[in-house]
Amino acid sequence: MQKIGDSTSTANGAGEYTQGQPGSGIDATMITAAWLNAVQREIVNVIAGAGITLNPADDSQLLKSIQAIQAAANTWAKLTGKPTTVSGFGITDAFTKTEVSTAIQQAVASLVASSPAALDTLKELADALGGDPNFATTMTNALAGKASIASIQSQGATAFTTGGAASALTLTPSPAITAYAANQRFRVKFNVASTGADTLNISTKGAKSLKQYSMFGVKIPAVFMAGQLSDVEYDGIDFVLLNPLPISTTTQAELWALQPIGVPIPVFTHLSAVLEPPTNQSYRYIKLSAADPYNDGVLIAEVVSGSAPLVQASGLISLAGSPLNNQRINLINTERRSIRAGSVGTVEDDQFQGFGLATRGTNLPTTSVEPLQSPNNTGIGGNSVAADPGVVYRATVRNGAYPLLGDDGANGTPRIGNETRTKNIGVTYYLRIK
Repeated sequence: MQKIGDSTSTANGAGEYTQGQPGSGIDATMITAAWLNAVQREIVNVIAGAGITLNPADDSQLLKSIQAIQAAANTWAKLTGKPTTVSGFGITDAFTKTEVSTAIQQAVASLVASSPAALDTLKELADALGGDPNFATTMTNALAGKASIASIQSQGATAFTTGGAASALTLTPSPAITAYAANQRFRVKFNVASTGADTLNISTKGAKSLKQYSMFGVKIPAVFMAGQLSDVEYDGIDFVLLNPLPISTTTQAELWALQPIGVPIPVFTHLSAVLEPPTNQSYRYIKLSAADPYNDGVLIAEVVSGSAPLVQASGLISLAGSPLNNQRINLINTERRSIRAGSVGTVEDDQFQGFGLATRGTNLPTTSVEPLQSPNNTGIGGNSVAADPGVVYRATVRNGAYPLLGDDGANGTPRIGNETRTKNIGVTYYLRIK
């Protein structure tokens, strides 16, 4: 680019303009066409170099050209000689790329610590909190509705007393439960003694049977006394007494579970302290009696015929899962039949073996009966046989004669009736069928 001094001698020594000093003979600097053309060419070249077409009506083209050139040159990629390290820029207190990466990894590791893989990112933590930005408030409000530690400890030391009467017991704990759930446990003080068929209804959620486990692992009706303290736990079906009393009714119920199937068992059910086998257990008995409600649902097609003492009674066992299902059994309580060893299952009526009786009567010819020799001349009962001393006659009725059972003079008059029997006492027979 030309300076004004390159085209005129009137410039100062620096080649620049001067106003001149006429009094001292120094002329003012003259503007020459050469210099003006040189300046114009410089400006035109700037505008053209920016890619802008000259426009006589636009006096801002030089500015626009400078801005365009500046914009085009102001990118990192077009810079040359750029430094490649932090220190190359003159920065001495910054982390290198490696140092930054290490610091980030250490910070993340400290944040995650030993968290499980499912909870080691912020996304996983947010999901675990249900995406609730107010999780702390939500939990605080939820916990506010729970029982306090003090109230729980107080409740743990409190036995709620049952209400109700007889076998239908109720319980009203505080706070009340909203529903039954397995493993719920309650401390209870019973207001009445057990009946053998007791239920418990807690917070009016429905009556459930009260049970306890026997020493054989069988659930049986619970046994408790009025005023007894105990824990009961809901197992999803029944309320189970966890600390039952070791009393005789429990032992008797347990023993029924030990009896073999198919063995008639005599029971003195006329005694008030004796219980018949329960019907609500995993095992099942029948009573060997006809038309007895105890057998409802397990004994069908009963048949009873004849009259005492030759009554015949039987029934058909009807119980799925019983090895005796669909088998007919004699109902010996109704038949009043005794049990005899041998010939198992054979039913027999009473009889006598080769038995004969002496007879007496009037006008009894000796030829009308078969004689049975006797070592003396008396008939049964000590009555003399007039027909022939020393002859005892069989009990064949002829000409109005009749068999005679009489007083022998020492042991009294024989007891007679419509059956032949030994001295006995009645019992009720039961038979386990499952």
